[in-house]
Amino acid sequence: MNADALVLVGHGSRLVEGEQQYRRFVAALRQRRPDLPIIDAALEFNDPPLIRALELCAAAGYRRVALQPLLLFGATHQKNDIPSAIAWARQALPQLTIGYGRPLGVDPALLEALDARIAAADDASVASAATAILLVGRGTSDPAANSEVAQLARLLWEGRAWGWVEVAYSGMTRPTVAEGVARCARLGAQRVIVAPLLLFDGVLSRRSAAQAQQAAAELGLSCLVAEPLGAHPALLDLTLRRAAEVFAGRPAMNCDLCKYRTVLRGFEHEHGLAIHSDHHHGLRGLTPRLGGLPRDPADPAPGMPAAPLRWGADGQVDWGSMWQSFCELALTGGPPVRGAWLTAQPAAADDGAYQRVAEELARGITATTGLPVTDRSRPGWIGFRCHDERMAVWVAAAIIIENVAAQFDGCTVYVPVDASWRLKEEIKNVITAVAKTCHYWQEHRPRAPQE
Repeated sequence: MNADALVLVGHGSRLVEGEQQYRRFVAALRQRRPDLPIIDAALEFNDPPLIRALELCAAAGYRRVALQPLLLFGATHQKNDIPSAIAWARQALPQLTIGYGRPLGVDPALLEALDARIAAADDASVASAATAILLVGRGTSDPAANSEVAQLARLLWEGRAWGWVEVAYSGMTRPTVAEGVARCARLGAQRVIVAPLLLFDGVLSRRSAAQAQQAAAELGLSCLVAEPLGAHPALLDLTLRRAAEVFAGRPAMNCDLCKYRTVLRGFEHEHGLAIHSDHHHGLRGLTPRLGGLPRDPADPAPGMPAAPLRWGADGQVDWGSMWQSFCELALTGGPPVRGAWLTAQPAAADDGAYQRVAEELARGITATTGLPVTDRSRPGWIGFRCHDERMAVWVAAAIIIENVAAQFDGCTVYVPVDASWRLKEEIKNVITAVAKTCHYWQEHRPRAPQE
C-alpha cells in the first residue's frame, strides 16, 4: 500500500457550478498521477471539511500526507485556517506526518492560464492597444497577498500588446471593480476585458462580472469577461509541483512581508498574533467528540472583544481591513454587538454633522460589502443596493435583529443616520451590522434548489 497521500484543500463554493469545477480539477489531477492517492477537501461549504479529510487519511492507513492548499496567494486561509487544522491533527492523529505546501503563487503557469482565458474571451473587435485588461483579485486583509495581484498584473502586461493592465479587487480592499473600470476609461481604453483571478466560478466571480459590466455600460465602454482559471493544464502541473515540494521537504513561502512576522505600517497591531481559525473554516467538522485545540487551564476563557478601528494613510478608518475574515464579525463586531436600538432621526439637508456621519457610513458599507450606496434622498436614511430583491428583504430583516432599524424598497436597503453618532460607537455598529448580514447572505446562505 502507498503510505503517502496528497490532501488537496480548496476554498469551497456555495454555487453548484463552482463545486463541480473543483471536482473536475481534482479528477484531472488523479488522471495525471494515478499512483498517488489524492483526497479532496474544502475549507467552506462543501464536503469533506479538512478535519474530516485528515481523519480519513489516518483511517486508511496513510503515514505521510502532503497537504496542498489550492489557493492562489497566502492570506488568512493559508496562514491561519489551515495551520489551525494541522495543529489539531498533529495532536489528535499522531500517526500522520503532515507536510504543508505553499500557495500556487506568482508563477509562469498562472500567466499561461490567464493568457488562455483572456484569449478565449477576446473577440478582437478593437485593436489591442485600445484594450485594457482588468485583473480582479479576490481581495484580502493581507497586504502581501494583495501585492502579489499587482505583481502578476505587471507580468501580464510586460511583453504583451494590451494598452493597459489594471488591478481591482472584489472586496476587502481597493480599488473596487467599478473603480478599476473607471480608471481604464480615464486612461483612454475603448474596451475592457475582465480577467477574474479566481480558480473556479462562484459568488465573487459573478458579482465582479456584473459590477464591471454595469460600470462599463455607464461609461460607454465595451466589456468582456473571461472565465475563471479552472483546470488549465499549466495549473494542474503547478499544483503537482507544489505537492512535490512538500514530499521533498522543500516548500518555502516568502515571509518577509507577512504581517504576522514583520511590522508593516497600518498593520502593527497584527504583528505576532497567534494562529487562529473558526468552525466555519479550518476547524469545520471538529465535533465535541474530537475536541478542540488544547488550552492552558490557567488561562481565562477567551472573551469576545470588539475589533479595534484601523486607520489608513489618509487618516480615515480603513473599514475594508477591520477583520481578518468576515466570519470574525460574529465575535469581534461591536462595540457592543447588538447594543442600543439605533433608528433614523430627521435632519436638515445642510447639517454638516449629519452629512459627515452619512458619508462615513457610506464609505464603510461599500468597503466591507462591495455594495454601492445609491440613495441619500430620504432624511435620516441612506440606501445601499443589493444584488436582488430577495437579498434586500433578507438583509433588512437580519439587520433589524442586530438592533439597527432597516427598511427596504425593491433592491435597496435603507439604514439610519443620526448627526449625533460617534465613530467608535453607533457608526461602527451600523457598518458592522450591514457587513455581517451581507456576508452571511452572500457566503453562508443555503442554496436554493434552482441554484
